[in-house]
Amino acid sequence: MTSGMIIVIGLLAFTLVSGLLLASNRSQGGRSSGETWRAFAQASGGPYSQNPVGRARKVTFTDGGRTITLEAWSTLDGPGDSILSYTKLLAQGTFDPAACFQLHAESRKSAQPSLALTQRGGQPFQTGDPGLDAAYEARSSDPARGAALMSNPRVRELLLRLNGNEAYLDLASEGGRWLVRFGDQDAPLSVARLQDAQQLIAAVLDDLAPSP
Repeated sequence: MTSGMIIVIGLLAFTLVSGLLLASNRSQGGRSSGETWRAFAQASGGPYSQNPVGRARKVTFTDGGRTITLEAWSTLDGPGDSILSYTKLLAQGTFDPAACFQLHAESRKSAQPSLALTQRGGQPFQTGDPGLDAAYEARSSDPARGAALMSNPRVRELLLRLNGNEAYLDLASEGGRWLVRFGDQDAPLSVARLQDAQQLIAAVLDDLAPSP
């Protein structure tokens, strides 16, 4: 078999598999990933942008005067922008330096702890909430405050709802800014999940806001 024939057979096989994936996903009647992001942008009131490099998608919006962004990289759209999953999601917002402390919590579903969990400053702690402690492993420069933040009813509810492989919540200083970040990998994509990530960042920022 010549190299030309091998290439032709490979292209035909790819076309066939692509067609089957497209038909399978479209038969489910669900939104494509691009449609999902645009629907989320419309619901949140923020502009949607897409970068073909790395298949990056991003929505930036204002929540109570604060800027929050959600973005995903290497979205596995498949043929026809149809497969609803992504490789990496990041939701983040900034908070007042007067309220700073470090916190890093990672899902216990992760294959292994990341370097961020082992190297980030602070002490390991538990919140005292059995469900939360079973779901996340955490460290903080102020364990009592970290436990109080994660036990905030709204924060707790969203952390448990968003828990999955590689899920994490992180509060740290970067480039002169203090950031609240939630991220995960390889999770199903839906408007509801994006809204939960948005609400988690907002709930953490509300908890960190100085008392009037």
